[in-house]
Amino acid sequence: MSSIRDKELIQTIMEAGNMTAAADKLFVTQPYLSKLLKESEDKIGTALFKRNYRSMSITYAGQVYLNYLNQIEEIEKKMLADLSLVAQEKHGLIRIGVNHTLASALLPTVYQIFNQYFPHIKFEFYEFSTTRLNQMLKNQTLDIVIGLSVQDENDFVQKVLYTDQLYLVVSKNSPLYDPQYDNQLVEERFLTRQLNNLPLILLPEKFSLRRQINEIYYKEDMTLNLMYETSNLYTAIGLVRKGYGNTLVPITGMNTVSFNNCNIFSLEDDYFKVQFVLYYLRDKPIPSYTEQFIEHSKEIFRQKSQEFHFRV
Repeated sequence: MSSIRDKELIQTIMEAGNMTAAADKLFVTQPYLSKLLKESEDKIGTALFKRNYRSMSITYAGQVYLNYLNQIEEIEKKMLADLSLVAQEKHGLIRIGVNHTLASALLPTVYQIFNQYFPHIKFEFYEFSTTRLNQMLKNQTLDIVIGLSVQDENDFVQKVLYTDQLYLVVSKNSPLYDPQYDNQLVEERFLTRQLNNLPLILLPEKFSLRRQINEIYYKEDMTLNLMYETSNLYTAIGLVRKGYGNTLVPITGMNTVSFNNCNIFSLEDDYFKVQFVLYYLRDKPIPSYTEQFIEHSKEIFRQKSQEFHFRV
């Protein structure tokens, strides 16, 4: 017996108050209705109605069961409506912006999502700085941006994909360098104050990662000793490997990078955590296939982020 039939059976008996009246309403015989009710009660393992001399009243178990049947019906309606929208919009376009510094790390996962779930949707990708991507989103020349969380942007809806953290990469010429940990993650806990006045190679301030680093230095009342700026994290790492300064990086995108002549320190305080997010314009309606893409992205990025590591 389907869940819809169970719901109709319970509601009719409850409204009619007895089996005879309920059977009349359902255009069946009373013995057949009694058989259906017994099958339902056997299925869930408890009585749905309390039998009185001339009437029947629903039990607490019956009410709980009916509530769940109502929820199932609503879920089925929503599922059919969503599937209908997906079917109607099976051909569409999603324009995705990705911070160009981390595009090589993030885009393979995005490719997996649309190849697996959206073979009929066209995707366009744009790799720029966070500032430019945000402006494109506001101008509605992009639909979605994937990157680090953005602050003070009420125009955007942000969906957290996963949480990363910052690591300090020090060169062999740094007083913090220990040869026994070359190309390795240092085991000793790193003290935040050791960042004070440490020569750094960082991204420019138009990048979210740099602005978060600036905020850390401000909160800790430390001096940020900026040696160089580069628009590419991998360039910063390359300079550190050559013995120039130090840099701060997330673990995202570091799977294939060599850290020869470097030590890596884990920065474990909460404000060294960085959130990777997917965000879109708050007041712009989005098609159902874009909503589906967002939901799949959250789950797949969460799984993939657990595989990120340093190649040490």
